[in-house]
Amino acid sequence: MFFKRITSTFQKRHRLYLDYASSTPIDVFLQKKIPRLSPFVLGANPAALHQEGVNAKQVLEASRARIAALLHAHANEIVMTSGASESDNLALIGTIQSFIKKGYTPDQIALITSDLEHAAVRETLNHYAKKGLIFHVVASEQGSIFPNDIVIPEQAKAALISIMYVNNEIGTVQPIRDIAKRVRYLRKHNPEVEIVFHCDATQVPLYYSLDVTKLGVDLMTLGATKLYTDRGVGILFKKKRIDLLPTMYGGGQEFGLRPGTQSVELIHHFAYALE
Repeated sequence: MFFKRITSTFQKRHRLYLDYASSTPIDVFLQKKIPRLSPFVLGANPAALHQEGVNAKQVLEASRARIAALLHAHANEIVMTSGASESDNLALIGTIQSFIKKGYTPDQIALITSDLEHAAVRETLNHYAKKGLIFHVVASEQGSIFPNDIVIPEQAKAALISIMYVNNEIGTVQPIRDIAKRVRYLRKHNPEVEIVFHCDATQVPLYYSLDVTKLGVDLMTLGATKLYTDRGVGILFKKKRIDLLPTMYGGGQEFGLRPGTQSVELIHHFAYALE
């Protein structure tokens, strides 16, 4: 019994957490560097008109501006969400519903993705494929996508292309700039087709550029689970010209795209972690 107890204690003390591609632990040194917010700001609704609400709104918008600067985007192109999966859903469903609202029929809408995508993308698109939308999966070769394999189906009048930047399981990196170049080529040679390019970049921040002007994406997803900070927050970059419809209703927050009182503290931490 004594030996079992000692062995159990030894094993617990020497366990190593290696699942960082799934979710990172909170970095206590990072937390110490993040400026603390007043309890009144933390507890206030940033939509409220009293002074505490105004202060919370200022922190929220300052965080949005810092995130935008890091992405080389405009502040009004950054939509706050509860995480990367929600951001993926908002990007994909919001685009599809926008296509439908414009009058495109299911058999005119193409959904183009790869066989490497996260479940938040894969299952969302599978759901719409069952509703009659054109669904095309680009096959990877040894974990890589070749841009020229992305084509627009003949009958399509609108196309949503979603390719992840860095894979969360095998770590392969897709040539997003080259894929964006391919998207521009497809737009030029298919001027009658409305094409939107989404990229899930959740695994990217610690390793590669997030400059959306150089990447050439229309929509880009990020979450906090890989940033050594608090979970429960993410963003969607949405280029100004891209039309999205909300997937939830009940408030006018986040430019009318994502209702609900924002978590100022989580957003504040996310911005500093991303920096």
